[in-house]
Amino acid sequence: MINWILLYLVIGMWLAFIAILFVVYRWIKAAYLKRVNATTYDSSSDRPAPKTIQMLYLLVFILCFIFVIKADIGPIWARIIVAPPLAALVKIRKKPERDIFIILLIFTLWLGSLFTYVLIGVPPKSPELQIGNTVITAGHTSYQEIEDSGLILEYVENPYFNGVKEEKFYDIYTISNHKIMRIVFVAKNGEMTNKSPVKEIYIDKDHFKNIKDENLVMKFDEMNLLESVSQKWLDSLSNRGASILSANPTADSKVDEYGLSYNGKPNTGFWSHQNVNIQTDENGNIEILTIIALFS
Repeated sequence: MINWILLYLVIGMWLAFIAILFVVYRWIKAAYLKRVNATTYDSSSDRPAPKTIQMLYLLVFILCFIFVIKADIGPIWARIIVAPPLAALVKIRKKPERDIFIILLIFTLWLGSLFTYVLIGVPPKSPELQIGNTVITAGHTSYQEIEDSGLILEYVENPYFNGVKEEKFYDIYTISNHKIMRIVFVAKNGEMTNKSPVKEIYIDKDHFKNIKDENLVMKFDEMNLLESVSQKWLDSLSNRGASILSANPTADSKVDEYGLSYNGKPNTGFWSHQNVNIQTDENGNIEILTIIALFS
């Protein structure tokens, strides 16, 4: 569940920052008008700011750029943080009041973004599962999107008889009537709509065989699922953002089981996460793939 205290704290923080910026803007505008009225001022005579101010803007831009790369935040936050110092570098003029406000604006956006990142994190990477021309992302792809891809969905009664009403099970078939996976959708109050997202994807040995028989491409996070699992294969997933939680043999010593997680940090309930379980045979070929989206 969402941590509402953190959410209200973040909203309150940004409202406070906006209020401070508004007050400072009014004060700076008054100071600017006072200076213009006190001296003969020709706006067309503005010249580039002194080198020290330009170097300061350049330093702020570099720091913001480094922060965006290191924090691995999304494109929207990246633009919000990097755009002000970049615009200042391009359009800087010898107007001390505006220079002060731009620097304060940059600092406020940077500080607010940093606090937001620390409190609620950013959405974790949501790797895609590709089978043929169909792309499915647990926690995001809806029933309608899968149906529009050309796959056939067939409702299945809850095979676990656990009384969970928040789950609806469907077997997925190709046009050639080959079953290639089982998908669980989120059902609120026992009901689901065309917009209900995928909660779980389950692909077993028989599904893999059908996928191979149809010569379909099968990838997860750009990694080929039809090749054997190796340490290099796991390292590639790790480099793409997966946390390898476990890599241990099962009770059957000929079978290996791997646990992967795509989690945001910290896990505060604001974003959906993905856990992945992979079981392989003695040759390292994947026999069972389970992808689960966690919404809290």
